[in-house]
Amino acid sequence: MLNSTGIFDEIICRSYQRSSQHSQCANSLETFLQIKCQEAKRTALLAYDKKMEAGIPKLPCDGDKILESHESAISQSMDIFDKETVGLASDNTKQDKEGMMNTGREKLADWKLKNDRLTKERCEKLLEELRRKHLDPVLKKVRGPNGTSVSYPDIDEGCAKIENEYKNHALGAKSVHAQVLLEFHERLKVEQDQYKDILKKLKDYDENLLKQRRENADKDKATERLKERNAYLEKEKKIQEKTVKDLEEKKKQELLEKIREFQTREDILKKKIDDMEKAGMLKRIDDLATELKEARGEKKQWESEIRDLKYQLAKLVEQLKVSQRPWYKKMFGKDE
Repeated sequence: MLNSTGIFDEIICRSYQRSSQHSQCANSLETFLQIKCQEAKRTALLAYDKKMEAGIPKLPCDGDKILESHESAISQSMDIFDKETVGLASDNTKQDKEGMMNTGREKLADWKLKNDRLTKERCEKLLEELRRKHLDPVLKKVRGPNGTSVSYPDIDEGCAKIENEYKNHALGAKSVHAQVLLEFHERLKVEQDQYKDILKKLKDYDENLLKQRRENADKDKATERLKERNAYLEKEKKIQEKTVKDLEEKKKQELLEKIREFQTREDILKKKIDDMEKAGMLKRIDDLATELKEARGEKKQWESEIRDLKYQLAKLVEQLKVSQRPWYKKMFGKDE
């Protein structure tokens, strides 16, 4: 037999076991959700990489091409993630889906950095070739014995040819095109300042010609950067709109499912209540019938007992009468 301390210890032990089992169950569920969401995220991001590689077979390319491929790839990844986590509540998948989206943005940034780097390398190489073709021969004349025969507009014309061919043949991100061209004009400005005394001796010297080209290049750079930023924001807006729309749709479906579940439960409960009420009424009828039957039985019993009592009473009355007769009447059985 357990004493009071032993009983208390047993209660604590059982309570701890139930708590431990509940905790283990909760931890198992949480672990399952984490693994499921992580696997879905990994599958979705692998699909993103394949989609991007298929959509951008060669770099450098136009920055818009990368954004279009990203939009398509991240949209596909979102659909895959949702498919892989179907049946799980949005509250349980939201964090991993946001993590997948952030990783997608990081991958987009990597693609852009790589494309910008390759664009810059190609553009710088192209400008070097164009300079050797259109500008260096003119500057060589300027530094030669017949330098004064060169007019300053000849230098500007060489720069114009460089710009035209550069814009027609440059590959890759347009914002990088503009940046590299501006850097070209800035280096040219350094050379211009270095040989300013010589350049001033040229016919029709006008330093504003190259200055204007430099300013135009600076404006082009700002314009292309703004276009690039707006294009990125526009794509990001579309992606976010799809994300919100998908989340709202999933929330809506979850809510409808809960409503259907509650309606089903309500119908079941109503039926149970009706059945219980019916069962209760039938039980009352059965109880009344049983009570009536029992009452009838008791009535019969009492009637039987009353009959017996009357019979016994009649016998007693008869015996009393007999005992009160004279002896001769008792012998002959005659009343007076």
